Amino acid sequence: MEALLSIKDEKIRLARELCLPKVRRETGRVVLYGEDGVRWAKSPLCTPEYILCTRPLPQELFEFSEGAELFSVSEGISKKVSGTSQVIPYITVAKIAGTEPDLSEPAVILDDVRDHGNIGTIIRTAAAFGFKNVILTNTANDIYYKNIVGASRGTALGIRYENIPAGRLAGLLKSSGYAVISTSSYGSVALGEAAKKFSGKKTAVIFGNETVGVSKELLAASDAAVRIDLEPCVESLNVGVAAGIVLSALRAQGR
Repeated sequence: MEALLSIKDEKIRLARELCLPKVRRETGRVVLYGEDGVRWAKSPLCTPEYILCTRPLPQELFEFSEGAELFSVSEGISKKVSGTSQVIPYITVAKIAGTEPDLSEPAVILDDVRDHGNIGTIIRTAAAFGFKNVILTNTANDIYYKNIVGASRGTALGIRYENIPAGRLAGLLKSSGYAVISTSSYGSVALGEAAKKFSGKKTAVIFGNETVGVSKELLAASDAAVRIDLEPCVESLNVGVAAGIVLSALRAQGR
């Protein structure tokens, strides 16, 4: 295994700079941390390129590192790359390709959802229930940020995704033939009724900002505003929890 000794080495520099969204977009690459990162890099839309190792790779990770170059680095360089005081034994740089949404498939829209844990949780939930596209209206976020990847348990690396501002998204969904469902605590359609009404249709389901919900613009473009009926003592649910309930109900009715 070749040793990389300088923080100025091109591979080390790239791994370090991939913490920035701009660099991830421009290079089409992502940096992943730890043993989980090695495993997650072997995803449908993701290919590991190289791994910076402070110690030999365990035998059980070899199958996930196939095709990747392995380089040894010092613990000090590992800390510099990760930007933490902890030594991360394996730092993987992987290439992301072919992530544009497939508009013939169901989609989940996150309308200015801000919390990284919520975004990651919803991505994982969307994949579990067969929603293969995720669109973020907040163009400042991307789903390859380490906290989002972690919250999704690596699922973010295998899902089709794009950032599309709400103003452009409404028209795109309609022209692509989606039945558009917004979620709202004050929605006029109960979830069970909506699941039956939209059964068998190609749906785009919109989950809104943690504080203000779905924007007026996207609500106006929706075919239905759907609510989850709750006990009076509870006003609303965490958006990640709500996503699980809604997407499960829609799948049960065949979307």
